[in-house]
Amino acid sequence: MVINLRHPAGGETSGTMIRALGMGACVVLSNRGAFAEMPDEIAVKLDWNDDFDVSLANVLHDLATSPDTRRRIGEAARAYIGAANHIDLSTAGYLRAIEDARTAAPRNWGTVAQFELPPLRSHAGLADAARAEGIAPPLWFALGMLPLGSPGAVLQLAGANMQDSDCALLLGHTLQDGTRPERRSADLALMRLDGSEGDALSLLRALNRTLRFGGVAVISAEARKGTAQSPLMTRAAGSTLLLAAGFTVQESRAGWPSLDSGANKPDAKPSEIVDERVWRAIKVSEFMASAGTAFPKTARRELA
Repeated sequence: MVINLRHPAGGETSGTMIRALGMGACVVLSNRGAFAEMPDEIAVKLDWNDDFDVSLANVLHDLATSPDTRRRIGEAARAYIGAANHIDLSTAGYLRAIEDARTAAPRNWGTVAQFELPPLRSHAGLADAARAEGIAPPLWFALGMLPLGSPGAVLQLAGANMQDSDCALLLGHTLQDGTRPERRSADLALMRLDGSEGDALSLLRALNRTLRFGGVAVISAEARKGTAQSPLMTRAAGSTLLLAAGFTVQESRAGWPSLDSGANKPDAKPSEIVDERVWRAIKVSEFMASAGTAFPKTARRELA
């Protein structure tokens, strides 16, 4: 037997796995990433969850006492690799990939936008300009978290309200049209979450896909007293979540929305009071954690 486990997985193929399968070993794999793509009959694949250690121990015991099972799986593995990974097939695959890359149109995967934050001294003037237009400036706007618009840079809105889009326009941004943006089509993104959306990680992963590498995401998370809080409301859990979604955190600031935004009025009930935390993060990777990822115990405690 060969025990070949991997966590975290970034989509890469394991050379150890391919060699072991080709030698006819009975291979035990973690069922994730490229390992999950192997046919079920050529390896033993274990789901990555809280019971993984117990499942692994049980499988190893069963295989250790079942030589016929080990032999059957190993023979199937050898036959599969001999057919699917033959040197001629690999060579032809490389040649196709090279030709496709040579003839394809250039793809701009990374942003070339120049990101410049609004000068602090201009915040009051920007807020006054927004109010003069009848716009209640959101917290991210008051904190100067979103970079100024630059020529050719495209801003993607996700869950944003009218005040968000109006203030983005005041900063000189070009907004992306359409509700289903193409992959890597935006240089910046502005997302608003109020905790009612459910799986925040899935939403952040979707946001990641719309951004070019090096793109900036400004995320505003809201929470009302007495309601379920988004993990993004705390610095530790939010940082863990954004890292799992392929972002590195540049800044995180908490506060209350301004009175003229309609929130937190003097006569507001406790259940109506809104807290808010704003994040500015950079897309650095597309090796993202999948929805339902079993985070390490320390991270699970933070997210809880």
